[in-house]
Amino acid sequence: ETSYSTVWCIAWHPEGKLIASCGQGVVVRFWSSESGGWRQVGELDANEHSRTIRSLAWRGDGDFLAVGSFDSNASVFRVVRTEKGMQFPKVTRLEGHENEVKGVAWSTSGEFLATCSRDKSIFIYDVCPADDGCEVEYEVSGVVSHNQDVKTVVWHPKEDMLFSGSYDDTIKIWGHSGDDWDCIHTLGGHISTIWSLAISPDGDEFASCSQDRTVKIWSKASTTSQMAVRQPDPFALLRAASAGAGAFSVLT
Repeated sequence: ETSYSTVWCIAWHPEGKLIASCGQGVVVRFWSSESGGWRQVGELDANEHSRTIRSLAWRGDGDFLAVGSFDSNASVFRVVRTEKGMQFPKVTRLEGHENEVKGVAWSTSGEFLATCSRDKSIFIYDVCPADDGCEVEYEVSGVVSHNQDVKTVVWHPKEDMLFSGSYDDTIKIWGHSGDDWDCIHTLGGHISTIWSLAISPDGDEFASCSQDRTVKIWSKASTTSQMAVRQPDPFALLRAASAGAGAFSVLT
């Protein structure tokens, strides 16, 4: 139980025994089940942000957490567990968006970080070792966009390929070519906002859910959806989640 009046995002640690959550305000809370039953084990006060934290994403190694805020900025924190508790030294602050950051996502390789915004843009950052070989620098690798707000971004599990969903009712797939990020596919089919995307563990299929009350299953072999599931309530489709290779379920 939290003191949030609204919970915007929860993110599972890659090891599966820790959850980060954000809600109204700039505090991120951490919850663990290691001692039997869920309890709060840490709290990150991201007070360098002036508005509510909107989105969270763990890097694949579980050592870094990216946060996106309604103040149009994102930040990256290192997560350190000590005998005295959890500590969260800030790594960097990422600026450039002109409106709220709605989503953050790490590539599986950990070499890229993507942020998406209400300003219709997606920023893709290279994660580069700094000159001293210890610290990490985040350099903008590409800026791409939709015609309307970008609601969500998610990376392919095996390739450096980014999927994005937007209020323009489309899904775009972005690929890395040399120094540029190019749109490989633009997928239509939904007739309202794309709320969420989830990719199967093998990367061959993905699911999309929309304000149009449908969940669509897409195959890598085709750019048209292979299956559509209709729900009477659009708010039951806020998350589509993978439930094993090639199988998807709707979480209400």
